[in-house]
Amino acid sequence: MIGNWILKRRLQDVGTKSDPSQGSRHYIGHSTGRSDNDPPFSHSSPTSERLRQLLDARHARAFFFGSHHFANPTWDILLLAYVALLEGKQLTVSNVCRDSIVPDTSTLRWISALEQEGWLFHRGEPLGSPRCWLELSATGKLGMQRYFEMVWPTLSL
Repeated sequence: MIGNWILKRRLQDVGTKSDPSQGSRHYIGHSTGRSDNDPPFSHSSPTSERLRQLLDARHARAFFFGSHHFANPTWDILLLAYVALLEGKQLTVSNVCRDSIVPDTSTLRWISALEQEGWLFHRGEPLGSPRCWLELSATGKLGMQRYFEMVWPTLSL
């Protein structure tokens, strides 16, 4: 498929730029070739509505194949946090747990892991309480923006 070839090429381009003066670095340390002052999206960016459709499609997998095959909610958590950012809304931990296809305890463990890795943070009361809010960190926001900048033009949702 042509879209897969384009995405592979973009990933190769990102992986070959290793000079720190070329821009900031992504998670695995390669230069992205961009500076932090560049606009986050060049021409095509997802709307929160389209990202919600993506989440719904991901949750439909559990109906057809069983939720035990999709027990890691990390990507859903990041998508929900990004949608909240795009919509200018607050994301509560209880909403994330409600929308997850895994037990609340598993969701809380993954939230904690994402927080420890610097992708998001929580505000308000302790993590398991109803008045606890999640936000993408600056690293998480930049990571999501750059990810969608790279893959969104190749997706046909």
